[in-house]
Amino acid sequence: MEKTKDKEKYEYWLDAWLHAKRLGVKESTYIRYRNTIENHIKPDLGVDLPVHF
Repeated sequence: MEKTKDKEKYEYWLDAWLHAKRLGVKESTYIRYRNTIENHIKPDLGVDLPVHF
């Protein structure tokens, strides 16, 4: 699968997970989850990160 298709798939599932969590957590928790996903997880999807040993 192409990286762009993988990225779209993971973004879809992250959005679905976030939507499912919305009513079960406090608003502040939801905002923290959303910000973490949008600012830290989604930007790195599809990026090849170096592995250091």
